[in-house]
Amino acid sequence: MKCLDCGRKGNATEAIGICHHCSAGVCDTHGTLVSDPVTVPAVVMGRRVLPQRARLLFCNHCLAALRQHGVLEVKEDWRADEPASGTAMAERQKQF
Repeated sequence: MKCLDCGRKGNATEAIGICHHCSAGVCDTHGTLVSDPVTVPAVVMGRRVLPQRARLLFCNHCLAALRQHGVLEVKEDWRADEPASGTAMAERQKQF
């Protein structure tokens, strides 16, 4: 699978995954991993947030669209402390 955004620019970059929102192929440059709280029903509080978070991959277009009105609140950007390379993201994904 190839990255949709790279393909539109005339490049054939391998995708590292698909966008959680639009299902487009995304490369490391055009995708961002974010953490997502996992909740379960709780009798007293209504919902309980579990300690371990799930991860979601979004293309930059969908991420910007979801951030417009606070639809998606990014608690942690896993790429913020890593170099922008497919290898770095792949290594990080193996950890989870």
